[in-house]
Amino acid sequence: MHGDLTGNTFFTEEGETMILDFSPFWRPVEFAEAVVLVDAVLDHREEEGVFKLMQGVERGQMLVRALLFRVVAWSGYVGLEGRVEEGYIAAFDKATLLVQLAMT
Repeated sequence: MHGDLTGNTFFTEEGETMILDFSPFWRPVEFAEAVVLVDAVLDHREEEGVFKLMQGVERGQMLVRALLFRVVAWSGYVGLEGRVEEGYIAAFDKATLLVQLAMT
């Protein structure tokens, strides 16, 4: 899977897929899907309907793992004083709630 699909996948007018900045590593396909969906909520303001694409316990677990992956990845934004911008906190609060709803 590509390590960061959300910002690096583009589609031509003909519907062909193009991936830029190829950074491969192996993870289950469901995890890659979950990272894309979590990124859609965190970075692109998608709503809860996006998580309906991944229902079921196993896929819900992938959403939880994808959210944790982004918590760690975004921890670099904290800064030297340990402060987090309100926008990041709100985005993670929203994504966490949506993952919880998807698990039910």
